[in-house]
Amino acid sequence: MRKRITETMLCLAAVMLLMIAMCVVVYADETEGDEVTWTQMPNAEGIEYYLDEEGALMIQGEGEMPDYDWGGSPFYRNADIRKVVIKDGITRIGDYTFNYCTSLSSVEFPDGLETIGKYAFYNCSSIRSIVLPDSLTTLGEYAFSNCYRMKSAVLSRNLKVIDCAFSYCAQLKSVTIPDGVESMGYAFCGCADLKKVTIPASVNNMEWSFGECYGLEEVTFEGDCPTLDGAFWACSLTARYPYGNDTWTDEALDSGYGGKVKWEGYCITHAAGAAVKENQKEATALKA
Repeated sequence: MRKRITETMLCLAAVMLLMIAMCVVVYADETEGDEVTWTQMPNAEGIEYYLDEEGALMIQGEGEMPDYDWGGSPFYRNADIRKVVIKDGITRIGDYTFNYCTSLSSVEFPDGLETIGKYAFYNCSSIRSIVLPDSLTTLGEYAFSNCYRMKSAVLSRNLKVIDCAFSYCAQLKSVTIPDGVESMGYAFCGCADLKKVTIPASVNNMEWSFGECYGLEEVTFEGDCPTLDGAFWACSLTARYPYGNDTWTDEALDSGYGGKVKWEGYCITHAAGAAVKENQKEATALKA
């Protein structure tokens, strides 16, 4: 009897030792290299990613991340992703890469990032703020559209086009449009919490840029009159333009920008080396 009990105990001990050894082997495999198992991104040789237990997605490598079709990204609708860290060396985020990652709240961009593709962060509804590096020159259509909890956005100073990029970010309260941006078609359409915006002189296209921005109170233009078709659809605001600029004609102020706009002309004079803006009452008009 004792012999059988001893044999049984030895067998159990052997099994336990085997299980421990197996666990050690698995753990050792997982801790090779940077102590994590990296997965190569589809169609992107040399770029790999790792998602940890806390929901932090790390992406490393060199060059451009690939484009995907709707639903084709390995991260599509992944509710486990809460943070994205893209390391230096990545120059492009492809189309549709993180769309519908609804738990994503934080993104760290590399300094050398040049392009964010269309719909890249579409409907990432938990993102609250972003800071885009100045290396960024291309921001795709709808890149951050429907990120409706976003409250602030700092844009790259080297952007030329931001068409549709932030449409329907309903809680966006603060954004500075860099001098150098030329086209803003539908850029902030539906940003209902936006209150004040300055349009730099470089902008020449504003079609539907601020349509349905119901909270917009004041817009200040610094240069020539851009294309305004639908720019203030369903808005009620005061718009200030440089008085004496020949492009701000009655025809321009009567264009189909939509909404109800009180136009105020202002001029800039120099006193003691400082710029002073003075309202010109004779240039004020109310257009509906």
